[in-house]
Amino acid sequence: MEIQLLKLLITEQDINTLVARALAHEPQVRDVKVSLGPEGVHVSGVYPTAFMSVRFQTLWEVSVEAGKVAARLADLKVVGLPVTMLRPTIMAALADVVAKEDAIQVKGEHLLFDPNRLFTKNGLTGSTNLTVIRSEPGQLVIEAGLA
Repeated sequence: MEIQLLKLLITEQDINTLVARALAHEPQVRDVKVSLGPEGVHVSGVYPTAFMSVRFQTLWEVSVEAGKVAARLADLKVVGLPVTMLRPTIMAALADVVAKEDAIQVKGEHLLFDPNRLFTKNGLTGSTNLTVIRSEPGQLVIEAGLA
């Protein structure tokens, strides 16, 4: 299978439904909400600690790198304050969470998702030929096609 031409629109509601399903049995993170805008993908929620629940906000800039979806952690705020020093800790925690999933990897401040590996994992062979991913108000636009 090879995607030769594709334009896919994924809405904020679609993403929030998937996130809610994925985190349904995850007690560590609550009230996660994703919003989409031209600057990127905003993810906010609450993370419980031993002392109190902490509100966080992140901004992820999305792009396509070598046929993979790349999300770079552009901004991180905890309790409304920027906390640049926590970025390595957050990325290390994400690396631990996705370690079992070979379609996702962490490199520095980037999450990389390889849709072709996801195909393979599900018994399909193919190439997505991703060319563009763009965050717009309320939707992600993903395009694929032959170069």
